[in-house]
Amino acid sequence: MRNLLEIKELRRLSLAAALLASAVSSAQVSADFRRALLAPFLEDRWDAIISLARAEGEVRWWMWNGDRNTNLWVDEFAARRMWELYGIRLRRVGVDHPSVFMDRLAEDMKKGVSDGAIDVVWLNGENFRTARRSDLLWGPFAHHLPNYIKYSDPAAQDIAYDFGFPTNGFETVYGRAQLVVYYDGARLKTPPTNLVQLVRWVRQNPGRFTYPEVNDHTGSGFVRNVFYHTNSTGGWQAFMGKEFDAELVDRAAATTWAYLNGLKPYLWQQGQRYPKTVSELDDMFQKGEVDFTISYSPLKGANMVKVKAWPPTVRGFVLAEGTLRNANFVAIPFNAKNKAAALVLANMVMSPEFQILSGTMMGIEYSKLSEKQQDIYRGRVGGNEAAIPPEVLDKHALPELTEEYVRAIEKGWRDNVGSSGG
Repeated sequence: MRNLLEIKELRRLSLAAALLASAVSSAQVSADFRRALLAPFLEDRWDAIISLARAEGEVRWWMWNGDRNTNLWVDEFAARRMWELYGIRLRRVGVDHPSVFMDRLAEDMKKGVSDGAIDVVWLNGENFRTARRSDLLWGPFAHHLPNYIKYSDPAAQDIAYDFGFPTNGFETVYGRAQLVVYYDGARLKTPPTNLVQLVRWVRQNPGRFTYPEVNDHTGSGFVRNVFYHTNSTGGWQAFMGKEFDAELVDRAAATTWAYLNGLKPYLWQQGQRYPKTVSELDDMFQKGEVDFTISYSPLKGANMVKVKAWPPTVRGFVLAEGTLRNANFVAIPFNAKNKAAALVLANMVMSPEFQILSGTMMGIEYSKLSEKQQDIYRGRVGGNEAAIPPEVLDKHALPELTEEYVRAIEKGWRDNVGSSGG
């Protein structure tokens, strides 16, 4: 006869197995399954999930292959820790574009593949919205992860919404990005830190400022950031949480195009050409051709100083009016074979150890770290003055708009500013 402990353990494993079962052959999650997933977090359930993950033994993480530092971090740190802590082998599958795994999931759905080749994907924005609308993701799962409960803020705009689309627990944060500006304090003592000051500075210093064109992610972010503070509605709130309104964008953006066209004659090359990528702008900044570069990475300056690519006099700031922030996430496909191991990986990604040492902006909340963990984070950036304090970033963070608004603003810039007639 089984003793009480054995019976209890079997019940725990049965509950976790029910949660993690992939028996649903279609993406339509059953009502019972959804209710089970929506149950509150329980520590004994998490223990059972870990047991199942160990039994699965492997997790396959498909992700964009274009960031060498991220690849090394996953291959060397994350893979090692998954093996040391849980005996789970992490395999990173690099793809040149997220469309590769999006197409694979869509094809699996079409063919009814129940045991997929992908356990975790790294995604955000339009890809997440497409995946949710096509029922390509499994969940909701976020509230079952201890580190989500302890270190994340589900109410934060960039966590609750992924480029304006509700996450609803179907993805958990990997990292964050926020628009910042860098300059060399040895060349420039007092930078323009708001859009009014920027106009004055650019006109007084022709040829020393520019930004990437909107085909570049950072260039698009800069233009959208200007749009937030110069459009005729007086802010960004009119474009949040509502159906896309193309006419509203057209009407409201006229003042934004006037602002940017007012800068244009005083930009690098008189605004007749813009850097095609942020990398090109970085090179120009490094060579002293311009006095600023722009980034979605608040730790980029500190990292560049640390490797001696930029001088130690580089400083960073955020626009006083506020700057765009977004998050990137991990999600679990509808037909992931190793769902328990996927949950364990998603949880580890949100651990302070992973987040603090990753070299990118933390996705978890700095305010939820212990004093010791905050000290480790400050030591990570080494007191480097190019690093912007997390409290400053939090205070100035603004949410991203939905993909329709992003594309409309980019098209408006091309038509009204980027063209030679702008």
